Amino acid sequence: MTEKYKLVEKYKKNKHKFKELSDADIEALESLEIFELSEDKISTVLELSEKEIALDSHRYNFHDDKYFHPILKIVDKKSARKMFKVALYDRYFDDNSLSKLIYLKDKHAKVRGKSDNIFDRLDTYRVDFELRKDGKYTLRHHGTKEGGDLRQSFFKSENIEYGLFLQNGPTSIEISFVSHFTKLPIEAIKVSHPVTGEIRINIPAQYHHAKYDMNGSTYKTKEPSQLLGMKNYKDFTQEEHLEMLGCIILSSNEHDTVHIFDSGGINVWKKWAEQFGYTLPFHWICEENYNISLTHLESITNGKFLRSLAPCYEKFIEMNS
Repeated sequence: MTEKYKLVEKYKKNKHKFKELSDADIEALESLEIFELSEDKISTVLELSEKEIALDSHRYNFHDDKYFHPILKIVDKKSARKMFKVALYDRYFDDNSLSKLIYLKDKHAKVRGKSDNIFDRLDTYRVDFELRKDGKYTLRHHGTKEGGDLRQSFFKSENIEYGLFLQNGPTSIEISFVSHFTKLPIEAIKVSHPVTGEIRINIPAQYHHAKYDMNGSTYKTKEPSQLLGMKNYKDFTQEEHLEMLGCIILSSNEHDTVHIFDSGGINVWKKWAEQFGYTLPFHWICEENYNISLTHLESITNGKFLRSLAPCYEKFIEMNS
């Protein structure tokens, strides 16, 4: 077995995925050491972003919608796909020798203000595992880190109104998140990049799944912050909306405070609200509010969320308690 498996220990959160890899991924991981290249062999790579004409003039080979450095000697689509899979693991382990030799188009190019004939080096891309329908994991790329960060920032800004709806209901006029504990606004914080001076605004609010135990959140498919950075909330699926309905918005320090206990749920939050005067998300309070929120979601999501397929209020509370 390849020495690369020893590196899996560095990535403990994904160790179980390495045990259920697809055949192509196993072959790529076992081939990784064979294709490792020294720095002197990759000294002729181009800049991070290049136009097609530049790559062509430097004799990069174009196969399967990607450009490969001539040193890789890619001759057809089959060899291109195999090498690309190997290079994804090179990128995942941060070796970045092979991944510096392959260029492809970024799905986030438009967000970055780039034209459609720009190719970016694979070592600038994010890579992560996806679960296939057959239960096996495969490593894929998810666009450049730069583009992903810009896209996340854009959608998170758009989805602030979704968070306000979850917290206060569809008819609320609130314009900022409010702590369910202190009832004080969770204020936005301005910071600037120390080098570029670019100003960014961060709202230190976190979405916390109501139901959790020692193993983590019970109904979590993705981190809520990740989901909110992927697309506009009106395009969420039925399941994604139901998951978000089971979340409560907290400030960063409140999120840590809640985890002094090993488990929790909506029933616990309701007890605290009654005991200490804390507030609850609008749709948690009563059946009438819950139905108002479901009706609103159905009206704004163009059929992506259907009230008839959602659990009744009693079932929703039970599921998240």
